[in-house]
Amino acid sequence: GMNTECSKIQSDYGFTHLAPEALLQAETESDSDLGKQIKDLMLHGLPVPATTMVAILSNAIAASEGKKFVISNFPYAEEQAILFEKSVVPPTMVFQFDVSDATMMKNGRLSDANIANYKALAKPMVTKYTRSGQLTKINGDAMVDAVHDDVCTCLAAHFTPITTTPAQ
Repeated sequence: GMNTECSKIQSDYGFTHLAPEALLQAETESDSDLGKQIKDLMLHGLPVPATTMVAILSNAIAASEGKKFVISNFPYAEEQAILFEKSVVPPTMVFQFDVSDATMMKNGRLSDANIANYKALAKPMVTKYTRSGQLTKINGDAMVDAVHDDVCTCLAAHFTPITTTPAQ
């Protein structure tokens, strides 16, 4: 899945993986004022505002020693994408893991309605990043190694893999 691929990117290219859902969870567990606000939104089934999500990511980037980041499942909506680009940094590249509805339902235990909502939210971003030349579609239904090979081919155009020496 997504976390497996992000771990491989982290290992092969030295990226720092940021998972927005994990950052939100950590913030709610911190018992900070922001965490309490996020928890209240989630308890009422409301989305976390783009400004809050971008601030959490920006803070995580600033606190990290990393210089390159892979952010999974982000942006989730066009407002997040625009705000992130203006206040943090535009992405070098954006991957869209193109998977069938059946795979999304199996892997994410999503309903047809969730998938339709996701596709509606993602469509403007797919258009935006396709037009800018930043979007690369990856066949997410392929085997794990084939997905990673496709990702590495794209990354190699911009980044150098970490070289490791096999154990003697």
